[in-house]
Amino acid sequence: MRFAVVDHDGLVVFHSDGTRSLQESFFKECEDDAALKSAVQELHDDLLTAYYLGRPTRMYITRLIGDGAFADPRWALVVFQDNAVLETLNLETLTLALIMFAAFGVVLGAVSALLHFFAPSRWTKWFWPDDRKGWAYATAALVDAGVIALFVVDAGRLESMALLGRAAMLTAGAAIATYLIVTLMPASSRRTVVWREFFWARATFLFVLAGVPAAACFQTAYDFETALLVKSERAHEDVDRAARSMRIGNRVVDRLALSTKRDSGFGIWDLGFGIRIGIRGRPCESRISKSRIPNP
Repeated sequence: MRFAVVDHDGLVVFHSDGTRSLQESFFKECEDDAALKSAVQELHDDLLTAYYLGRPTRMYITRLIGDGAFADPRWALVVFQDNAVLETLNLETLTLALIMFAAFGVVLGAVSALLHFFAPSRWTKWFWPDDRKGWAYATAALVDAGVIALFVVDAGRLESMALLGRAAMLTAGAAIATYLIVTLMPASSRRTVVWREFFWARATFLFVLAGVPAAACFQTAYDFETALLVKSERAHEDVDRAARSMRIGNRVVDRLALSTKRDSGFGIWDLGFGIRIGIRGRPCESRISKSRIPNP
């Protein structure tokens, strides 16, 4: 994530890349995008996509308001990020979520294979439509719907890893509960049309077995990739901050002419009349005599 402070004419007053400050025309670098120019010149908030340095970039423009004499300099703050970063984030999130869901599918398939091998008739025939089990199907549908609602509530308050564990518990519990309800609940003494109840029971059961784990895997993958992106942005920010401090130190050295380019390190300089400054350079002594300071 980068930013730039732009004036009414598009001149970059300040840029997250210090080499571009007061050197770049933001409008020209964005190929004179009409929507961008309108947002900057009219100072209204806008979210748009424009080409910056030849690459599609997502931008947010807002009015910059300060304090005191610069309460309203009529500058715009542009926060932007290359779309390639977001596309990479989405691709890696999807890939990781698919890997996690595939691992869940392997485990589910292994459990199903074991059940089919040891109890083929009981396992393969327990959820076939039966005209006398309308109440059982309705009850199973309500239980699975409650599990889905509980997962939705947990998704808004739990961390990703905790949500993944909760999803596994809810899925296993709902599968066992559905099996017990359908197989053990007594059937009705008369035949009824139960296709609607059977449809809802199978649909909610399928969503519990597939939809809940898929959502949990995607949320976990998204949180993980987002955390990596934030760490990367912070690392770049630390590098930029160090580079900016280096540039400021070099400018102080050049203007005060207190060290050469071969000097390195950071020293404290006493100018002899109560002023001490820190600049980058080898420690050495430099004093300005008080007698050379004109009397007020």
